Amino acid sequence: MNSESLSTQAEVELWRSLIEPTEEVYPWSPNEPQSEDYYKRLEESLELDLPEAEVSDRAQQFFAHLDRLWASVSSPSASLVEVLKARFAAQVPTAMLAAIAQKAEQVATTSLSLASQLVSCVEEAIPQLHAEDLEVLARPLAFAMRGTEADAAIDGMLNTVRPVEWAALSEIEQARLSLAVARYAIAQLQQDR
Repeated sequence: MNSESLSTQAEVELWRSLIEPTEEVYPWSPNEPQSEDYYKRLEESLELDLPEAEVSDRAQQFFAHLDRLWASVSSPSASLVEVLKARFAAQVPTAMLAAIAQKAEQVATTSLSLASQLVSCVEEAIPQLHAEDLEVLARPLAFAMRGTEADAAIDGMLNTVRPVEWAALSEIEQARLSLAVARYAIAQLQQDR
């Protein structure tokens, strides 16, 4: 048989299935009275030979698996947050690291300049400083190229911040530290691509 006859045969079977009445039509509206009977018969035909407890256990395993999958899709920044914690947990609160990681993932693929990306990552976390001030502080990090020069810029920014608790830092030091974290986060995201 050639492809034309197969195609013709498929078309004939399709038309026949559409035109000829069948024993039972799928109930398109679950609100119709005959729908309940259809679903009841369908459910009875499945007849599971599993005990109720086993069905419950399997259902819990299935939904736990879905939760893990959903968590990996809905919060991809979880691994980025862990990377940031490993490097900056002693200096920056975890909530701040998570907020910067989430914002970094949002802006890393945009067409914004690197300085604007850095400012976007920290402007909500450091609301007391204007975006223009943050942009001035972000310039040394933004103009450093990738690789060792970017690492040197991050380290240089970190060296301008006193090694004290977050609350004891000045607004400028908090901004510098946050910008360094944002630059590190964006660099990590660029490496992963």
